[in-house]
Amino acid sequence: MVDADVADAPNHREGYWIRLDQWNRFRHDTYKDDRQAELRFIPATTVSAASNDVDDELETEERAPVYANFTSMGETEHLVNTGKKKGTTTKCYLWKCDLCKSNPILKVFGGSTVILFKHLDRYHPNEYALARKTSKHSKCRVDENGVVVEIYSFKDSLPQHVKFVLFIVLDLMHFQPPED
Repeated sequence: MVDADVADAPNHREGYWIRLDQWNRFRHDTYKDDRQAELRFIPATTVSAASNDVDDELETEERAPVYANFTSMGETEHLVNTGKKKGTTTKCYLWKCDLCKSNPILKVFGGSTVILFKHLDRYHPNEYALARKTSKHSKCRVDENGVVVEIYSFKDSLPQHVKFVLFIVLDLMHFQPPED
């Protein structure tokens, strides 16, 4: 390890700390050919010793439920046609719908699942509803009676939003210059 990569941490038992991105790069470079070698440094409660490919196992556990209806077709470069980044290329991931007969391929930018949800909403409403209520970022939840409800809908939130805006506006009145 290089001294510039670490810093003294007086309250840390081992005496050093490292930024997470640097640690992940070190871990990847060190153990990319032998994932089993790193398991002795990871507590047994975090990763099972039987796992041969730790990264793939974690990636599939953290993947959103909407991906269950799609197959990854890899990644490609996309030429941006509009906006500030017009003319540049950005990385996108290609996903094939497993439910459609024509198997359309959809482009996903970053980790966004909007395109996938829109496709399911338009062509596969049952799968859309299931993916939406099982997604941890969705506003849809299943209540104690088994009914799907949307929390914080626009209709429910509007009165509180109006009260908040009025509170802010009226509270900031003292910042106006006095009238002559």
